[in-house]
Amino acid sequence: MKRSLLLLLVILISLSGYSQNSKLIKDSKGIPTSIKSKALKVSYALTTIEHNIPYRSSKQIDLPSLDTKMHKVESFTEATIGNTRYDFQSNRSTAKRISNNGDGTLSAVWNFTPDGGSNGTDRGTGYNYFDGTSWDSFPTSRIEPVRTGSTNIDFTPQAGEFVIAHTSAAAMLQTSRATKGTGPWDTTTVGNPTILAPDPQADVWSRFALGGPSGNSVHVIVNSQGTGSTPVLGQNGPLTYSRSLDGGLTWIDDHIQIPGTDSTFMYGVGAEEYHIDARGNVVAIVTGGFTNDVVLFKSLDDGATWTRTVILPFPLGQSYDPTTMNTDTTGDGIGEKIESNSGDVTVTIDNNNICHVAFGQMFTSEDSGAVNESFYPTDNNGLYYWHEGMSAPVIIASAEDFNGNGMIDIPTNTADTTDPGLGVYNVGLIGQPSIGIDASNNVYIAYCALDERADTTVWQEAHKHIFLIASFNGGATWSNSYSLNRNPDGYYIEAVWPSVATLVDNCVHLVYQRDSVPGHSITGSPWNPNLLAPSDIVYVCVPTSDLVGINEHNVITNEWVSVNYPNPVKDFTTINTTLAKTSNITVEITNVLGQSKYILNKTGLAAGNHNIPLDVSLLDAGIYFYTVSDGERSVSRKMVVE
Repeated sequence: MKRSLLLLLVILISLSGYSQNSKLIKDSKGIPTSIKSKALKVSYALTTIEHNIPYRSSKQIDLPSLDTKMHKVESFTEATIGNTRYDFQSNRSTAKRISNNGDGTLSAVWNFTPDGGSNGTDRGTGYNYFDGTSWDSFPTSRIEPVRTGSTNIDFTPQAGEFVIAHTSAAAMLQTSRATKGTGPWDTTTVGNPTILAPDPQADVWSRFALGGPSGNSVHVIVNSQGTGSTPVLGQNGPLTYSRSLDGGLTWIDDHIQIPGTDSTFMYGVGAEEYHIDARGNVVAIVTGGFTNDVVLFKSLDDGATWTRTVILPFPLGQSYDPTTMNTDTTGDGIGEKIESNSGDVTVTIDNNNICHVAFGQMFTSEDSGAVNESFYPTDNNGLYYWHEGMSAPVIIASAEDFNGNGMIDIPTNTADTTDPGLGVYNVGLIGQPSIGIDASNNVYIAYCALDERADTTVWQEAHKHIFLIASFNGGATWSNSYSLNRNPDGYYIEAVWPSVATLVDNCVHLVYQRDSVPGHSITGSPWNPNLLAPSDIVYVCVPTSDLVGINEHNVITNEWVSVNYPNPVKDFTTINTTLAKTSNITVEITNVLGQSKYILNKTGLAAGNHNIPLDVSLLDAGIYFYTVSDGERSVSRKMVVE
C-alpha cells in the first residue's frame, strides 16, 4: 500500500464520508476455512532490515509469557453517551476526548455530525456531561457555530471548560465557558490565524492542554500546513505552538516553532502525529510519524523553554524527505522495509512530573525514484512504552494469539485480494494508545487491537477491540490485557480510538467509538464497507480495584532508575526507583574527575516505587554523575548543577 503524504493531507482536510453500522447484524459466527487463509506470525525479534542491513534491536515481549485467554473486567460500567454519522475520530493519535474534572463530574467530546452529508456539512464537536450521577441526553447538534473537526477538551477550575478544533477556514477555533456542563459557549480563534502570511497557512488537527501555576495557561499545537503543497516555514506540515497565560485572551507565543521541530530536524508532521499534556508548570509534547523520530519536548517553565529527547530514532536519520529520499540502502532500487512508528503517539505526565509515552509499531519502505513511502498495517504487532529514565522504549503488548496456533489469523477477502483483512486506521494490528495515571502513579493504557476471534463472514475482515493494561511499578511489569467487550467473543463489534482521562481515580474513565463494521467511511477506500448509520460513542468506567493484583508479565528492560527531576538543579532534585523486592539503596554523586562528592544510603526500602530526594545545594555549579545501586545492579546518569 502506498500512501501519499501530500495527497493524504488534501483528502483528510476535506474529510467527507458516512458512518458505520451501529446495529449488531445477526449472521453465522466465524470465518470459513475457505477464506481464512492469511496469517501473521506473532513471535519475532527483528534485528536487521532486508538484505541483512542492521539498524536496531527490536525489543519484543516474550510471547509465551502472555496468557492468551481474553480476560474480562466483569464489573465495569458502560454507557452510550452519543453517536455520530461522521465515523472518523483521528488520523493518528487519539486526542483528549474525556476530562475527569476532579469532582466526580466528566466532560466528553467527539467528532460529530447528526446527518453525515456528502461532506459532513454539519460536522463539529459532539459534547456530553456527567454530573456525578448520570450523563445528559445525546446531543443533536454541534457546540460551535461553524463547521469544525479534530476536537479536544480540557478543564481547570480557573480557566473553565475548553474545546479546541479546526474550522473550514484558516483558523483554529477555541470554544470555552467558565462553568462546566452548563451555559453558553464563547468562541474565538487561537492566536492570529494569518500570522504566517504570506505562506498559505491553515491550522488543522490541533492538540492542546490546560496548565500553568494558576491553571490559566493554554498550550496549543497544530499542523499549520493545511491544504496545498507549498511549504510553510520551510516544511510540508510544520508543527506550530501557541501559548496563552490568561485563558486564551492573549497569546504570548503565537504559531512559533519549538526548537528542534524545524526543517533541520524533520520534514514536517503528518495529520495528528503529535500529542500534548500539561501539569502545573510542566508541559510535554511528543511527536512521531512513519519517517520521523519519536521525540519528547518537555518544558519545566510553563512553555517558555524546552528540552528535546529522542525516544525512538528513525533508522535512516532526520530530516527524511519522502519526495527526494528512499529506504534503498543497497542500491538495487528496492526500498528496504524498516521499523518505525505509526504516529499514534501519546504522552501523560505523572505526579512526579515524569512523562510516560506510548505508540504503535510500524514498518515502512520507499523505492528509489518514488515520492511516497509505503506502510504495512499487517506486518507489525507491538505497542511501545517509554518513560523518562528508560534509554529505549520497550514493547509491552501485542494483538494476542487467542487460538494458540502461533499466528494472528486475518481473513482473506475473496472478492478483493488487495483488502488487508482489517479496518485500516493508519496504524497496525495494535495502536491508538491513551494513558491515565492515578494518585499512586500507577499507569493505565487503553488501546485498540485486532481480535482474531471476532472475524465475520459478513465483511471478511477482522474486528478490532478495546483493551486495557496496567502497571503498578512504574512500567517495569505490565498486567495481562483486559478486553472491554460485554459479549465474550466480540463478534460484530468494531471498537476504536480509545481516549482515557489522564486523571484516574477509583475508575479508569475512557470513551471510544463503536459500531459493527471494520474501518471507516471517510476516505472512500474500497476496503471500507460502511453503511449510512450512526456509530456509537461509548463511555466506560473500569474500577481500579478490579485491576489491583492482576497477573503481570515481565518486560525486557533493566531501566529501574529514572532521570532526576529537575535537571538542571539548583538546590533539591528527586530520582525515582522501582524495586522488585526489599532493598538497600546507595546513591553516590561524583564530579567529572570521578571524585565522590555526596553519598546517601537508604535501607530497607520495600518493593515498589520510591522517590529519593537529593540535597545538592552545597555542590559547586558543574556537571556531575549520580550512581544508584541496590547491591546487585547499578545505574549511572548525568546531572547538571547550576
